[in-house]
Amino acid sequence: LEQAWLTLARLRAALGDEAGAEAYLQKGLQYLPQGIGLLFERAALETRRGNDTRAIDWYRRIIAADSASVDAWLGLGAAALRSRQPALAIDAAGKAIALAPASADAHVIAAYGSYLQGDLPKARESASRARELAADWLQLETRRIALHRHEDGRPRLLVDGAPSPLSLSLSHSGDWLAI
Repeated sequence: LEQAWLTLARLRAALGDEAGAEAYLQKGLQYLPQGIGLLFERAALETRRGNDTRAIDWYRRIIAADSASVDAWLGLGAAALRSRQPALAIDAAGKAIALAPASADAHVIAAYGSYLQGDLPKARESASRARELAADWLQLETRRIALHRHEDGRPRLLVDGAPSPLSLSLSHSGDWLAI
């Protein structure tokens, strides 16, 4: 049943009808209030709208339903970064790291959160760990990996000085970079 509501919502969104997508998600959530897929899709809808404060609320609902969801903690951290809430981003990244220590994404979020707070030593430490994890995953030497940021503050991974073609595999997290 959850998949049916998701399919209808995604179809409406693909047709450019975000209000219709939202209506299908809301209807699905009436029947399945803890439907993780529906909650993630709702968070993605708010992210696409640029409403990160609302996305944060939806990620918190996901975490209330499944506190072991690394994807939810990453989504919360990313939305917190975009809404300039570095303390929340760092906390969410820490929870993701506790659940998945090899998550380069979590270390990137922690690095940018620390940077926004002005804690440059911690930002460098987290960025260095993210680079190591990315290099391991890509089977590259660490020196070939660099972390930069887009003008809007999102992290950007460079390999050999060029933007990486990698993208976040989580449809609910918008356009955030993943490794």
